[in-house]
Amino acid sequence: MGVAKNPDGSISLSDGSLVNPGQTAVTRPDGIIQHVDGRVEHPDGRIVWPDDTVEYPDGRIVWADGTEQLADGSIKYPDGLAYDAQGNLQEL
Repeated sequence: MGVAKNPDGSISLSDGSLVNPGQTAVTRPDGIIQHVDGRVEHPDGRIVWPDDTVEYPDGRIVWADGTEQLADGSIKYPDGLAYDAQGNLQEL
């Protein structure tokens, strides 16, 4: 078990993770990137924040309570209410 400093200044961790010089994130062998601010980037493009908010590559954002914002700005709440990007209540 150990840490190796590479000629380019990066550091290889024993689990296969790589830390580049000046980087504020660790890239794990499975392609997941863990940032010091707590967010985690997955190879499929999802970003998961420490509060369990998930950002998807298609622009959707889903909060831990189930509230979902679509790329067009519309919002759907877990109780079934939905609003368009202008704040108008939508029929579901």
